[in-house]
Amino acid sequence: MVVSAVKTSISEGKELVLYSISYTRVSSKKQTEESKSGLDRQDAEYIQWLARNTSYRNLDGYVCRDAGVSGRGTNRTKGALSVLLKDAKLGKFPPKTCVVVENMNRLTRDAPREAYKLIIAMFDYGLTIAFTQWGGKVFEGAEDDPTWFQIMGAIMQASIDWKHKQGLTKGSIDKVNKQLLAGDLTHFKPRKEGEKPTMYPFWLVFDPKINDFIVIKKWGELIQRIFDMGEIIDAKKISHILKAEGIRNPKGEFFSDKTIRQCILDNR
Repeated sequence: MVVSAVKTSISEGKELVLYSISYTRVSSKKQTEESKSGLDRQDAEYIQWLARNTSYRNLDGYVCRDAGVSGRGTNRTKGALSVLLKDAKLGKFPPKTCVVVENMNRLTRDAPREAYKLIIAMFDYGLTIAFTQWGGKVFEGAEDDPTWFQIMGAIMQASIDWKHKQGLTKGSIDKVNKQLLAGDLTHFKPRKEGEKPTMYPFWLVFDPKINDFIVIKKWGELIQRIFDMGEIIDAKKISHILKAEGIRNPKGEFFSDKTIRQCILDNR
């Protein structure tokens, strides 16, 4: 969630008042919905940074948090960070407002070219940056600042880490696909009806005794009906029909047209 702040006065008498904004991000829904440890830790580090940097004050009213958002482009183009960049470009922040972030991985996992462009844009818009895991020094982008070397190395490492994780994910998917082709379903786990879907959709249950899936009758019939309707009408109309009939998913929510299209019709 992002709340744009009212432009703040930056002077009190003769003293220049500096301001800071905390940018926090976690990429997985598990971190966001269950433990929240990643966000809590980042919040705590920002509070400690403020305590050490007494010349800075938090820019009250401005929240910049990306929960369940990827650092590979998404936060920069669609997330809270993108809103911060737009506000900075429009001059909504006091000069040299510092964006305080845990480390480069939180700020961006983009390929080096895009990551460099992000850093440069932040400086061009009048922002500065501080990474709490690097000691919290305020980096203003001076050409003779050796922090540039650390920035460059961190950008490379963040990009490499992202590629490595993508490779692990692809390798895991490839392994599962090979097992499926061989008729081996042992990697699937049984669950009770109504439990949170994991690895397979809510209209199925896995029976390890027969090493196969069983369609839950009431949900299977609904899914078949959705496919039948999908032959003649679009997802939005299907959503309206199901809602009018009071039909809800296992969570007790109505089926949105996005869910019908992406999770059912486009996922045959």
